[in-house]
Amino acid sequence: LSILYHSFVHTFANSLNPTCHTYRRQGLPPFKTCVGWGVEEYFYVNFVFALQAVALMALSSIVWNVSRGSVLSVCLFFLFYFANLTNMTRVMSAPPLRECFGFPFWCVVVATCVSLLMRSRKRIRKAITLVGYGVVLLVSATAFVLSWQFAPFPLLLLAASVLLMDSCGICTPIAAQLIFLSLGLSWIVCVLLMFGNEFMVSSLYTALLIGGGTVLFFKRLFPSHSQSPLKAFLFLFISLSIVVGIKWSLSYTFGFNNDSHIFQLLLSKFDRGFESFHTRLYTCSTAFSFLSLKEFIVVSSSGLVPLAALTAILVAAQCVDVVLKRRWRSFTRKSNKHTPLSAFLLLVILTALSFVLCVLVMRLKMLANPLLCVCASLLVSQSFRSQFVQHRHVILRVFVVFAVVSSTCAALYSMTTSLPPLFHKKGEFNDPATVQLVEVIDKRFPVNASLTAPMSTTSALIASVHKRVHIVNHPHYEDARMRRTTFHMYIVYTFATDAEVHNTMTTSGVDYVVINHMWCGSKRRVGCNIHELYALDGVELQRERTLFCDRWRQQSHQSSNSRPLFKSMYINSKYQVLKVLT
Repeated sequence: LSILYHSFVHTFANSLNPTCHTYRRQGLPPFKTCVGWGVEEYFYVNFVFALQAVALMALSSIVWNVSRGSVLSVCLFFLFYFANLTNMTRVMSAPPLRECFGFPFWCVVVATCVSLLMRSRKRIRKAITLVGYGVVLLVSATAFVLSWQFAPFPLLLLAASVLLMDSCGICTPIAAQLIFLSLGLSWIVCVLLMFGNEFMVSSLYTALLIGGGTVLFFKRLFPSHSQSPLKAFLFLFISLSIVVGIKWSLSYTFGFNNDSHIFQLLLSKFDRGFESFHTRLYTCSTAFSFLSLKEFIVVSSSGLVPLAALTAILVAAQCVDVVLKRRWRSFTRKSNKHTPLSAFLLLVILTALSFVLCVLVMRLKMLANPLLCVCASLLVSQSFRSQFVQHRHVILRVFVVFAVVSSTCAALYSMTTSLPPLFHKKGEFNDPATVQLVEVIDKRFPVNASLTAPMSTTSALIASVHKRVHIVNHPHYEDARMRRTTFHMYIVYTFATDAEVHNTMTTSGVDYVVINHMWCGSKRRVGCNIHELYALDGVELQRERTLFCDRWRQQSHQSSNSRPLFKSMYINSKYQVLKVLT
């Protein structure tokens, strides 16, 4: 992206004239801000919005290909997408989020896999076809993993879906092998570019690639012309055993535990015994809690969830019929003019698994909702009706027509009520306290000074501070060492004594402590205050009457020791900077 920016600026230097304004703030020095493609921040934001167009093109191409060119299906997809726009993406309100950058590449990955599964056995064997699909899948999967730290989880769902279909015989073997080969090569490239990232190496996605790839390799060496539920179960059991064995080896033999907090987070949602400082730090945020009933009702009221559920039920019923009656070969011959069952099944499985993740972690709804739109829109295509509806009872066919019409009307009403407020919504970034903090760090901090702050603050400082400073608790929570460091740094929001906090900071080499008073005391909901999270891990501190951050907010506070341990350097309405004295 940096290369694109500098090439763009160099090529269009004469035509790029940023619009600049000087703002004068009461009691503060004036500052100048500029907008336009020539400004780094605006180039990044515009590029992220351009990537959303790529996501829409990839999703609409899925609908177009699977529906065999149904214009009605594509129109219904866009109707559902824009009727639920606020639940589809967060790019309008938070373009810097890493998932906003990575999600379009995920859409390209899914579109490539679906297109590959739609190819017949003879057409897919062409070398140029294999190379083309492999390269697109390799590049898009690599870009997806590099841009979002949680990308291995959606790719895990994709690989598991393909392996399940291959085990049941509802998938062309060469297509499954190509998908696993491309994802495996992408994994190697990502590990090399991320300098051996332990989170990626020890992930369940890595174990599944190795286990599933091994099973597919041996199936290719010993091909079988018969398929049965027992054989499918055997292949799945072998794959699962290999996956569990590899995961256990990576976790216990090599001591990799970077993703342990993810499993603890999911378990803590069902058993409070798994709750800890790290899990509560996630679940106290609304984005990582369960999908709220209000959010579910909003998406369902537009007709999206009911129509997608009907599509999934029809596809699942057909798959059960095909597998149990062993009619896959005859079904393929009879429907060679229509979309293969594997393409529909992949979309349904991915949508179902993504929706389960969305229910567990609301922030992942951007993975489920667009796929819900895809599944719901396929119900009106001729290829879907010919395979899943026309041979059913007349009552079911009438019910499908009624469901499509009523859901379309609900989506039209939802779009007319939800889009106008978005079009009229205007605003800009306005956080004077953070801007002042950045100015203080740039002007008063020495070069290479080390500081600590809450992760939400450190992410803003990394992107905004121009002076070279070392941030002790980097907001990358997928690293076990960073999690331990964050745990120790958050002691400033507990009842610890000045001596305890000073000892922790000097041990970690911290020069400056940035306190965000929004994290202090009862301003957070019950059970989510930092001192309450510390209690979950059984940490015993010498309790003071007030929190450390509250004590130092009072300018008259003096250390209880004869020798001062901290010095208040700066304070505003939101932040306070303490210098650690040696």
